[in-house]
Amino acid sequence: MLKTLIIAGFATILVTLPAAAENWVLVAIGQGEIQHYIDTESVRGSKGSYLLWRLSILPEPDEKGILATKSYIYMICPLRAWQRRAYAHFNAQGELLSREELGDNQPLQFFTSGSVGEGLWKFVCN
Repeated sequence: MLKTLIIAGFATILVTLPAAAENWVLVAIGQGEIQHYIDTESVRGSKGSYLLWRLSILPEPDEKGILATKSYIYMICPLRAWQRRAYAHFNAQGELLSREELGDNQPLQFFTSGSVGEGLWKFVCN
């Protein structure tokens, strides 16, 4: 039952994100001029591990009509690692196209030197 409540709460957060996020800060511009933001109000955690929302905006919609992706990220600063826990795709009108909750069973990914991810890591962990 507790797991069901957590999943329901997480889904609610994911759906209400556009209304809840108030403080998006541009952290990096990546390949293809993709802009990457962090909602500074969403950063939660301690002892080098954080949960946060990241927003990636394409310069124009892709072939599926996706213009933006909001991802719920778990970051482990000492390891320079991260894990995407959920994401949602939006079109140019801000309409939700798809979403997926991945949970915490995803493999860790590691930031590489000079990458957009490293810029996100520096912003959150320093």
